[in-house]
Amino acid sequence: MASLVGSSLVAVVALQVALALIEGLTYKENEPHNVATGDFLHRLGYPFGSLGTTALLFLVVGVVLLSLPAYFEDETTESQERVAGVVLLVAAGTAVVITLGAILAVRANFHVYSETGRDVPNYVLVQYIAFLIGNLGTAVVALYAAVQTRNLRTG
Repeated sequence: MASLVGSSLVAVVALQVALALIEGLTYKENEPHNVATGDFLHRLGYPFGSLGTTALLFLVVGVVLLSLPAYFEDETTESQERVAGVVLLVAAGTAVVITLGAILAVRANFHVYSETGRDVPNYVLVQYIAFLIGNLGTAVVALYAAVQTRNLRTG
């Protein structure tokens, strides 16, 4: 049960990330926010502003649930271990993509200020710093947990 729920949570977050990438790739040159020079990185990063710490927490919970059978030394089949191994690789990759996406999301927002000739207010800088700390910190936890769980299950 723990492996099934854990795998499902990882799949949900991975799907959200895939859809954010697709959204970013489908924007036209001046989208979103009608930025005249909305470059590729701006368009790709913008959707990741909506993927925050909550998605990463679901990723961490999914990985923790995947670790339970190995931690409690439950009997698992070879196919269950294979699926768990693949899901843990997906979790690690998803954490890395969300990390890069979070950085691009902040860049996209700075780009809007730059294009409109406005200075970035201090409160916005604090918001971006908090966003990055939450996302990058939780992504590191998710990545570390996925690697350690994979080692635990295959060790």
